[in-house]
Amino acid sequence: MKILIFVLFFFLSIFAKGQYTTVTGKVIDKNTQQPLPFATIQVEKTGIGTITNNNGRFSLKISNRYYNNKIYISYLGYKTQERNIKEIKNQIVIFLQPTEKELAEVVIMTKSTLLDLLKKAYKKIPENYPIYPTMLRGFYRETVKTPKNQYLYFAEAVTETYKSGYNVSSDEGQVKILKSMVNVFPLSDTLFKNQYFYSGVFSGNKDDFVKKRYDFINPRHFNKYNYTLKGISNYQGTSVYIINFDTNNDTLSGTMEGMLYIEQTSLAYVACIYAHTKRGIDNYNALKISPYKLISFNTTINFIKYKDVWHIKYISAEQIGINKTHKSNLILNNEYIATEINTDTVKPIPFDKRLEFTDNFSQKAANYYSDDYWSEYNVLEQDTLLKNQIKPLYTTEQSKGLLIMKVNQPKQNLVFEIAKNFSSVIGISYFPIKAGDDEYSVNYANQNKTINFAEPLHSFNYNLCFNLQLNYSLTKRWGIDLSVYRSLESEMYIKAYDIGTSCKFLINKKTKPLILKTSISFSYNNFARDFSTTDNYVGKFSFGGKTIDADKIQFGIGQRKMGVKPQMCLQYKIGKLVWLNASVGYYVDLNTSDRLYVQEKSGFLLTRKIADLNLSDNSLNVTDNGENSAKSHIIVGNYFFDIGLMLKL
Repeated sequence: MKILIFVLFFFLSIFAKGQYTTVTGKVIDKNTQQPLPFATIQVEKTGIGTITNNNGRFSLKISNRYYNNKIYISYLGYKTQERNIKEIKNQIVIFLQPTEKELAEVVIMTKSTLLDLLKKAYKKIPENYPIYPTMLRGFYRETVKTPKNQYLYFAEAVTETYKSGYNVSSDEGQVKILKSMVNVFPLSDTLFKNQYFYSGVFSGNKDDFVKKRYDFINPRHFNKYNYTLKGISNYQGTSVYIINFDTNNDTLSGTMEGMLYIEQTSLAYVACIYAHTKRGIDNYNALKISPYKLISFNTTINFIKYKDVWHIKYISAEQIGINKTHKSNLILNNEYIATEINTDTVKPIPFDKRLEFTDNFSQKAANYYSDDYWSEYNVLEQDTLLKNQIKPLYTTEQSKGLLIMKVNQPKQNLVFEIAKNFSSVIGISYFPIKAGDDEYSVNYANQNKTINFAEPLHSFNYNLCFNLQLNYSLTKRWGIDLSVYRSLESEMYIKAYDIGTSCKFLINKKTKPLILKTSISFSYNNFARDFSTTDNYVGKFSFGGKTIDADKIQFGIGQRKMGVKPQMCLQYKIGKLVWLNASVGYYVDLNTSDRLYVQEKSGFLLTRKIADLNLSDNSLNVTDNGENSAKSHIIVGNYFFDIGLMLKL
């Protein structure tokens, strides 16, 4: 009986741990009675939390194991409040009291002192932010609406974001989609047709101005901005400096302006609100990467303190632009919340589960809406405008079986989606080709036409080639590769092609990707030592099944080789779209024949012909250093090396 009770208690405890309490409420300014958007709600001693929406409302699912903890409600410039979770019975309303700014310290801080403070804040980033990897469970939302606040589109996703330490600033982070949903409202297709989002779900990393070392916090770029201490405020129970930065009416070369909030004691950046200046907007539009002309770009970012360091909490980026096709204004907004911060036993996201930086997650998202769609996940509450627009169209009962109209994917978007599967490499290849000093004499007789010439050729030990590769990804791991080689040496004719299949393995999983790529390909090669270009004194003649008819011709002696190439390649990401590509391979010969080549060197470039003939052909008589020979005396080694730059969207 005791064993039965123990087993029952064990399973009940497991079941209880899997349950959660939902706390809902509204955060309001005590003095003005106005809702406070983007207030932070955090569970005591955990990385779990959320923020309020535009209407000041929030909903937070809290595991029952934290039932005896508190929640903290904080807002920039307000006194932090706390509530016991177990005492919350119904929806709560929290009235936050504003704190008065202290201005005395502003008066005594000189310009040089302020710059010294900013330099110290930058230097202390490794102390104030995690230098170890973290995993953020987060919620992302992207929306498009008209200036009249009519929503045309929204997409949402629960994500996991792997972030390397703040001592690494160059990586894009790793993102995995756990669940997602997209909705395009009926009749919005015309206005929305040419709008699309990429990389928004990477916000938790790419828009982190501290990790990415934006220029307005970087001492090397202080000359681009004007800094002013505006006052002292309060955030999460601690005093913070409010520092304004601008470009002095665009006379300075910076591209942003806004407010930095820096904790007084630790000098940690705890929040930032900034906008693009006219120069920044002009620079963005000059890139012509968007289907709309940017009018304004505003961003809000804040952090939360957890385990004695600061972590990203919330990011909102709003862009207003003119649709280039329909000449209509649209408002595009990206929002990201870190709903759970994990610092223990953090592992990189498996390579095949990662979202690509240029992926559009909404193309694969679920296309229906349901009130309980997110189940146990914490999300950002939808604002009243969005809820009211959804409610009459899609009720809870109808939504689960209702396919909502998706926007027709624009043509340029389809091209982009296809292009993402391709990558190209431009580089240099080393071929170990050797030949000695030779005195060749060639006699060719065919159809009553005879060509005779003799010429010495000098020795060489290697050859460099221009290499162009085109790769197509079938999956994240498997792909098809095509390579073309052309000689960079004036005395060599090389035309070589490889086609094969490849497999990728991720080596460096934590920061910038380092990939080991193995491949095997079929190789078709033509190698020849070129003789001098000469006049065609016999006129039109037949050679190797082709008719040669050019005023200038050039002969070459060499080999045609067919074989198999196993190859190993290292690919290291050095930029958003650029990779360093280095490979080594071994050529396995399957068939070799010695050939005499002839090229037309005059006439229209695109119609010039190249022909070849086996040196053992009866129409040829070749001597090398005075002795008859049907050999080219070229030695092609088995090893080869490539190095180049790969471009991948």
